[in-house]
Amino acid sequence: MKCQFHDWGEPLMEIRNQLYLHIQNKYPYWDIGDTKDIGKINSTYYKNLHIPHPIALKEEERLKKLRRENILESVRLESYPEKPSRLKGLWVVPNEKCTMDWLGALGYNSPMIKILQVELTGEIHYANEKHIHVTNLQMNEIDTIIYANAQKYWKGVEREEANEGLFAGSVKVIEDVTHKFK
Repeated sequence: MKCQFHDWGEPLMEIRNQLYLHIQNKYPYWDIGDTKDIGKINSTYYKNLHIPHPIALKEEERLKKLRRENILESVRLESYPEKPSRLKGLWVVPNEKCTMDWLGALGYNSPMIKILQVELTGEIHYANEKHIHVTNLQMNEIDTIIYANAQKYWKGVEREEANEGLFAGSVKVIEDVTHKFK
């Protein structure tokens, strides 16, 4: 991941009326002018991790991600309850460069993707997602490695390399900017 947010500031910040970008890849899509209160209910991402996948390899990845998210939430609740929950939060990035990097990293080239400019008021946690990769881990390694790395993720260690913004609060959809990325 090349995107780094050197000027993001502290790992947890309160923001007001700040513009960010959000990659939306799941229906139902948001429309311009929609407002959402993020952080109260489980995200579509987390809900989808509970749906079994018919392809065995993808099912293993789903289970790894589900385990990762449950561990991260457990550590957050225990040590960092003031930070936004990954189970209920919204991932955002500050600019087009970072959006392009995330689109590449996630392998998103589907016409179903929407990229929205959103106005945020609430709390944002800046972290480096490299601490929580599970793709190359075996299931029996996830607990140990993710528990250890969860502290780094939530503390904002190496925040000069932060490439992920996790947000909770009020979101207003300003513009659909998908056309800039096609």
